[in-house]
Amino acid sequence: MAASKDFSDPLREEVLIQMADTFFRPRRALEEEMEGVLDCAKRLRQHQVQVEGCASLLHHLLVDPQEAEAFWALLDVDAQALITDIPPSMDRVPHRSPLALTARRRFAKWVERIYGALRAERDVYMNGPARPGAEAGDREPTVYFRLVETMTDLVNEHVRRLNRSGSLSTALQTAKQFQPTQLDRERITGATSELFAPGFEERLCYRPIDFGALGIKAFPVLPDWKTNQKRLDPFLDGCYRKHAEQIRRRMAALGSTNAGIDKSA
Repeated sequence: MAASKDFSDPLREEVLIQMADTFFRPRRALEEEMEGVLDCAKRLRQHQVQVEGCASLLHHLLVDPQEAEAFWALLDVDAQALITDIPPSMDRVPHRSPLALTARRRFAKWVERIYGALRAERDVYMNGPARPGAEAGDREPTVYFRLVETMTDLVNEHVRRLNRSGSLSTALQTAKQFQPTQLDRERITGATSELFAPGFEERLCYRPIDFGALGIKAFPVLPDWKTNQKRLDPFLDGCYRKHAEQIRRRMAALGSTNAGIDKSA
């Protein structure tokens, strides 16, 4: 009898270790996946600030919030996501002042340049680099909105599948009841969760990631400048006439310094 017990204890321990590994390994993998999504969302929020800063720079040069709203309306763009309190940023815009014969034309070229930088930055933010090898020199691969969206969908499907795949209380009951010297198929497969408090299973289920709570924005598609230039040029002429003095001061600041932009100028 003692020999049987000596044999059963290591066997029981080995089976329980295998059961625990089989049960908890996919949960550890899921938690790593969820952490990966949260890390990517954090990195994307940093890129989001760059897009917003470029948009704020455009609005800064247009001087009046109503002019900014009219600009986007002219392009038929719902720019709600682009209108923020983020400070204007020149990080993605060349500082060299555009060549032009008049201040009015220089203003139009500045707006076109900033808009082009914003459009390019928005496209990378939403869809990733245009060329597959564009990020080869980066220390970390580019994270972009569609990627995080897809990752979240995949992880949430894993959450639903794992929550359906088995009961933790059943696994614990099975482990507790397992005795190698008294193997009984009905006891192994028929374990219940009666010993666990109400709501035990629900509290241990994984919750899907709430994509809307990740704090990342979907920026609207920005149309090509050249396609809309015949409408944009008269608009910018009118904007310059109304705010010429402020626009000249702001253009001078854009072209002469890498320092922070004074929004009150």
